[in-house]
Amino acid sequence: LRQDDGIVAATHVYQQALHLRPGDRRVLTALADLALHRDDHAGALRYLSKLSTATDHTVDPDEHIELLLKIAGLWQVSFGDQSKAIDYLREALVLQPLNTRVIWPLVELLRQRDEEDEAITLVTRLADCRVEDFEAPADAILEANHWLLKYGHLNSEETLIRYEHLHATDPTDS
Repeated sequence: LRQDDGIVAATHVYQQALHLRPGDRRVLTALADLALHRDDHAGALRYLSKLSTATDHTVDPDEHIELLLKIAGLWQVSFGDQSKAIDYLREALVLQPLNTRVIWPLVELLRQRDEEDEAITLVTRLADCRVEDFEAPADAILEANHWLLKYGHLNSEETLIRYEHLHATDPTDS
């Protein structure tokens, strides 16, 4: 009971601080964390969304990606809204088009919605990277090529290209 009182008091204090500083990242983060602690997913989503719009260009892209992933996860898991989750993952993909922490959840959601063409396009972009260009790590490139071989509905020429990419990325991979 005392812990709940402390959470309620902390929430009240942070809400007052939010009135004074509406875009403060620390305040919005604290309120989102407190809402999640209370299992108030709608409240957490409200604060995280404000945080996302308040920090578009002022934070490290990796930090913004983490925020967008958290928002997408809430939409998908807590509210079952795949469309909203996809929107936030697409927003994250714009920031980092080859981030596998964004690509794979997005690909999975697209496949669940029978949007195979877009999923294949995303994975192909990753699979076509070259290790020597430092666009993506070798394991991500290998994983993408293996995924395309399994799910990509490839013709024989495309299959050969995937095997060539596998060999170019890691000659020991077969």
